[in-house]
Amino acid sequence: MRFSLLPILLSLAEAGAAQSPRAANPERPTVATHAYAVAPGYGELEQGIALRGVRSLGEATSWDLNLKLGLARGWQRALGALVGVMSADVAPAWHMDINLGPTGIGVGKPQWFGSTGVTWSRGAAALTMELFGFTSGGGGPRQSGVLVAVLITPGEWVVADAGGVWGAAPQTPNQVFLGLTTNLGRIFE
Repeated sequence: MRFSLLPILLSLAEAGAAQSPRAANPERPTVATHAYAVAPGYGELEQGIALRGVRSLGEATSWDLNLKLGLARGWQRALGALVGVMSADVAPAWHMDINLGPTGIGVGKPQWFGSTGVTWSRGAAALTMELFGFTSGGGGPRQSGVLVAVLITPGEWVVADAGGVWGAAPQTPNQVFLGLTTNLGRIFE
């Protein structure tokens, strides 16, 4: 789960501009942020359970929650940092996200974050893979890894995910996760 004192997200793409405001756009299960923002006045809740551990998956279990609020077109209250985001559809079934920027602003030395993710989708199903890395800083130790997940979209406003992370750095926990993202609809004007 990502936390920040500065609710800022920079989008380097106008992804999702013609998309329905009720469309769920999960940032989970990946570590990265994409360029899709929650529609102004709408809310989206991401939640899920994860089993984590460096030596075994039984070291830690958590229930992660992330509430996103659309503030204005292209802006949302993001739990994370000041991250440059590029999102692009590179073929009819393929999508790519690249992230780079500081995280953990306000908790000591910022951590630099980078990721590259690729998603293949067909109908209501999608498969995503992501390579990610964080430098050490006030928000935590150096981490890097590979994430693989399956996403199912039974309706426009809901997306379920399941997958895992292989930690490539000594302090990056492996994990298995299961989650749900729900667009809550219009919350404010």
